[in-house]
Amino acid sequence: MKGSLYTTIELFFFFFHFVQDLHVTVSTSSYYFGWHLTILRYDVTLGTNTSGALHVLNFSKKCAKIKLLVHVSTAYVCGEAPGILMEKPLNLGKAARGRSNVVEVWNGENELVANRLHQLHSQNLTDKEITSAMQNLGLERAHYYGWPNTYTFTKAMAEMVMVESKGDLPLVIIRPTMVTSTLKDPFPGWLEGVRTVDGVLVSYAKGRLKCLAHKPEVVLNLIPADIVVNAIIGAMGMEFAEQHLDLIYHLSSSMKNPIKVSDIHDFMFTFFTKHPWRDRHGKEVQVAKLTNFSSMACFHVYMAIRFQLPLKILGLLNAILGRKWEANYVALHRKFKSGMQVIDLYKPYLFFEGIFDDTNLEDLRKRVSELGFCENGDQLNMNTRSINWEDYIMDVHIPGLVQFAMK
Repeated sequence: MKGSLYTTIELFFFFFHFVQDLHVTVSTSSYYFGWHLTILRYDVTLGTNTSGALHVLNFSKKCAKIKLLVHVSTAYVCGEAPGILMEKPLNLGKAARGRSNVVEVWNGENELVANRLHQLHSQNLTDKEITSAMQNLGLERAHYYGWPNTYTFTKAMAEMVMVESKGDLPLVIIRPTMVTSTLKDPFPGWLEGVRTVDGVLVSYAKGRLKCLAHKPEVVLNLIPADIVVNAIIGAMGMEFAEQHLDLIYHLSSSMKNPIKVSDIHDFMFTFFTKHPWRDRHGKEVQVAKLTNFSSMACFHVYMAIRFQLPLKILGLLNAILGRKWEANYVALHRKFKSGMQVIDLYKPYLFFEGIFDDTNLEDLRKRVSELGFCENGDQLNMNTRSINWEDYIMDVHIPGLVQFAMK
């Protein structure tokens, strides 16, 4: 008991001095944009992405020597806006829906979530049913305020709440696009889990994805993870030293070194033709070029003919013949569901027509090089022009995905 008390006291004084001496904090609380995005509950994403960021802000304001807060957001807080997207703060604007400010919106959403959870629990629903209901609520609220999904909505709300609540605390916001495996450090191809564009690659490699709806000329905004980390480190160092207040950085390749969705299609076909994935039985999965649809209307017609009509016929046969075709029905339904999940998740990005301005990032890269923050620009690489996309996707990213994430 005595030892436990001493430990508690020591921890208290350590934390007290830690808070007194802390100069920079980094907020990275995030339920990331990934393959499992479709099953995230609204209460979880709101609590993590929005409330979590505000908790970091409030903690930072209590640190006596704090000079800077760096918040890692996402470039897709812009929603589905087309054109050149500038590195500027968000404005709730018409999306406020009569609320006076974003903090009021956030409080209202928290109250809505609490009431809905109480209602769902009072109905004695299963965890699966509650999860589904909260997922649907998140999508409803995101669409209500003008965002395509729960992730981008809660991240956007976090940015706006932090800007409105920060007071005199300098705030730097980092907005990466789709973060992919490392280009160089700590070693090429490192990643954790199936995220962003990887969901398409994995489904394709395993033979589950046969078609895709996208505009072929749309730019896919990819950014390697180590470039993101380098930019965060650079921003922390430069802004702490020079006190540039309240800057926003887009970390994106779309402005200076774009890669198209059609390029990814070609690269993954070439790779998995040469290096086919083996299923759990050791059998090679043969891939073919995807059937591409340039509009959602064409895609839905295809899915209706290819899957929904046969499913209805199989369902009728099962009812008449005593479930004789049940296995066929289940297999076809799984393929249909998988295809729809991919499209539902990636539709806002496969038809996205925005280009992210990265003027602040380019300025940061030059300052890092000129002011001797590192010996040369390559040691803290933030230059998206340095990426050869074919080499990176074929020789770095997909091999890394196969090694570290695919099972």
